[in-house]
Amino acid sequence: FSLLVKIAKNDPDDKVRQHAIMQLGRQKNPESLAALIEIYDTVKDTKEKQVLIHSISRYKEKKATDKMIDIAKNDPDARAKEAAILWIGRQKDKATTDLLIELYDKAKDNKLKDQLIYVISQRKNDDKAYRKLLDIAKKDVDDRTRKNTIIWLGQMRKDNAGIQALIDIYNSEKDDQIKDQLIHAFAL
Repeated sequence: FSLLVKIAKNDPDDKVRQHAIMQLGRQKNPESLAALIEIYDTVKDTKEKQVLIHSISRYKEKKATDKMIDIAKNDPDARAKEAAILWIGRQKDKATTDLLIELYDKAKDNKLKDQLIYVISQRKNDDKAYRKLLDIAKKDVDDRTRKNTIIWLGQMRKDNAGIQALIDIYNSEKDDQIKDQLIHAFAL
């Protein structure tokens, strides 16, 4: 174990370090998780961070979840945030929806917003997630974000209420490009 940690931290070859990190992710013991988190906190390289996120995500403990939330909220590396958000989105509890909405509301970067919209849209039977996307589709100031959200809404709910919500947006919409996107969403 200690040799694996030493390799993951110090080997001069990126691929060897990343392989050691993946092996630590397969260990499934608290010591390996602690080592992965410690390594993550010292790494600057985006690719290595992504490997670490994948390895940490293999753990179902609260400590792993807390680290993913910390990365999603605080890591300056946008790609690391996106990877952590994907992992967080796989959690099925209602608190996750609240967290994803909170992250969206604080996001400034459009690419990060797109990632959050996608992850929120994957919460198919979650009314709070659906209502958030409806709100974005109706009110967001960025038309590109609205169009993106409309497509995911079209895929998220295909029941009568979902279709009616899209029709209501269409009927109140003045922008022809948004209307075109709504028509496309009806066909999904």
